[in-house]
Amino acid sequence: MKFCQIIAYPDALLNSLHAARPHLMDAPFKEHALELAIEAPVAADLWTTTLADSGHEAQLIVANDVVSQCKWAAEKLEAFKPRNKAEWMCELVLEQLRKVKPDVLCLTAPISFQQRLLEHLKHRPRHLIAWTGAAPLAKAEWKDFDLVIAPHEAGVRNAWKNGARDARVLRPGFPRAVAEAVFQEPIVYDVAYVGSWNPAEEKRNKRIAALAKAAQRTTIAKAGQERCLTEHSLEARMKELITMLENPPSKFSGLMRRVWHGTLGQG
Repeated sequence: MKFCQIIAYPDALLNSLHAARPHLMDAPFKEHALELAIEAPVAADLWTTTLADSGHEAQLIVANDVVSQCKWAAEKLEAFKPRNKAEWMCELVLEQLRKVKPDVLCLTAPISFQQRLLEHLKHRPRHLIAWTGAAPLAKAEWKDFDLVIAPHEAGVRNAWKNGARDARVLRPGFPRAVAEAVFQEPIVYDVAYVGSWNPAEEKRNKRIAALAKAAQRTTIAKAGQERCLTEHSLEARMKELITMLENPPSKFSGLMRRVWHGTLGQG
C-alpha cells in the first residue's frame, strides 16, 4: 500500500524545529520527514512512520514547511513557478501527489486547505480519507471522502451527517517511543486518580482512598502499560485503519448508519 499523509504544523513549532536543526537546510528531502515526525504535535502525525516500519510505502508531507517543501521541489522538479503565489502550498502539494500517486491519501491539514486541494486534484486516489481530531465543525463537508476518522463519536456523527461515505472512531494510538523514553524515570506518585474530588462527598472519598491503599499498584501499573502498548499502540491503530479501508460498508449499512447518526444518534 502506498500511503501519503498531508498535514500542517503550527508555525511556531516549525520555527523552533529548524532553529534547533540547522543541518536540515542542506539535508535531502527523505531526511526531513523523519525529523518532522519526531516533533509531531499529535500522535496521528506519526502514522506514516508506523506504516513504513510495517513494510508499506508511506510519505509524510508537511504542507506549510517551507524548508522541506522547497527541498522536494529542488530534487524532483526542473522548475516550480506557482501560478498563484498565494496558493504555492496547494500547488506544490498537487505536484507531489502527481509524482507519488498514492493509493491512500490521508488529509489532516486544516479544512480550508483540504477544500482547495480537492478542487484541483486531478487523479483521485483509491482511498481518500480525512482525520479530524478537533471538535467537530458543524459546517464541514465530507462528501468527497471515502472515510472520515475521528477519536470521538461526535466527530463521526458530524461526518455522517455531512456526507461522508464512511465514518469511524479511531484513536490516534500510543507511540512506543514515549514509553521507551520515560522507562527509567523514577516513580514520584503512588496513585494517579483521574476524576473529581469533592470534600463534601466524604463517604466516596474514603472509598477511593481505601482502594488506593489496598491495590497492588505496581502490578496494576505494569498490566496497564502492557495493555496500552499492545491494544492501543500506533501499530494496532494502523492495523485497524487498514481493516477499515479493506472493508467499506455496504450501501445498506452505510445508509442505516447515516440515519442513526442523523436522527437517533443526536445528543
